[in-house]
Amino acid sequence: MSSSRQLSEPHVNADPNLVAPYGLCEGDCNDDTDCQTGFVCFQREANVSVPGCVGGEDDATPSDYCIVAPSSSPSESPSESPSESPSESPSESPSESPSESPSESPSESPSESP
Repeated sequence: MSSSRQLSEPHVNADPNLVAPYGLCEGDCNDDTDCQTGFVCFQREANVSVPGCVGGEDDATPSDYCIVAPSSSPSESPSESPSESPSESPSESPSESPSESPSESPSESPSESP
């Protein structure tokens, strides 16, 4: 199962309403500040593939795209059971005190506030 995402059209050729900060596989970024939190600007030449994205090798422009920031400490082995539906972006407000183990019977109607 592929986790790659199709590249957006480069900003210079796309919808003029598309402006920074760009999301995953979107561009044309110039530096990391043009990308949403958790993404970095991948600087590339024409027809160079973009990590985690599909289509860069077919993009004859030198457009740069936002990608997931490389991990500073990658895992030593792949996950035994990867997520079947990973999120597309990091949580904006992760839990400050996550439980040590998941609930055995999660609520069917969670509260709206903590």
